[in-house]
Amino acid sequence: PLQPPLLFLLEEYKNYLDAANMSMRVRRHSDPARRGELSVCDSISEWVTAADKKTAVDMSGGTVTVLEKVPVS
Repeated sequence: PLQPPLLFLLEEYKNYLDAANMSMRVRRHSDPARRGELSVCDSISEWVTAADKKTAVDMSGGTVTVLEKVPVS
């Protein structure tokens, strides 16, 4: 035959989809920074600039106040 059997092609395509799905799952669960779960000091320690650790520079370059404790209601 000049071409692979159709069943072989379908099986190859299914394996491709499984591999693509797995890579999406791995990517989604392996990078917590995408979900904003890293603290400032874990990602870029230079963001906290003041000697008293009360201010920091955010991703946009603006100055923000660093909270010592986060109020939970």
